[in-house]
Amino acid sequence: MFKNIGKKIKLYAKVLFIIQMVISIIAALVLITTAMAFVGDTDGLSLLFIPLILIGMGISMLLAYLSVMFLYAYGEITDNTADLKRGMDYLCMKLGGDEKPFEQKTGDDFENAQSAE
Repeated sequence: MFKNIGKKIKLYAKVLFIIQMVISIIAALVLITTAMAFVGDTDGLSLLFIPLILIGMGISMLLAYLSVMFLYAYGEITDNTADLKRGMDYLCMKLGGDEKPFEQKTGDDFENAQSAE
C-alpha cells in the first residue's frame, strides 16, 4: 500500500486535475445554457453572459492547476527522496557498511550507543 508512494501521489494529482477540468467545463456549459434559457436570444444580454462564463471557466481551470501543482511537487519530492535513500543504501552496502544505515533509530538505539562509549 505504501510502496512507491511518490508515484501514487503524482498519479492522484493528475487524476484530480482531470476531474477538476471536466467539472469546470460541465459547469460552464450548464451556466451558458441556463443564461440563454433565462435571458433568451432576443436580448443582447446573453452575449454578455457567455464571455463572463468563459472567463470564469478559465479562472477555474487556472485555480485547479495551481491547487494540484503543489500536490504533484510533493509527490516528486517524495519520489526523489526515496530514490536518494535507495542509492545511499546501495552505496553503503557496496562499501561494506550497514545493510540499512538510514533506517529510523529508536530512543533505545541512541541510549545503547551512548552507553557503549
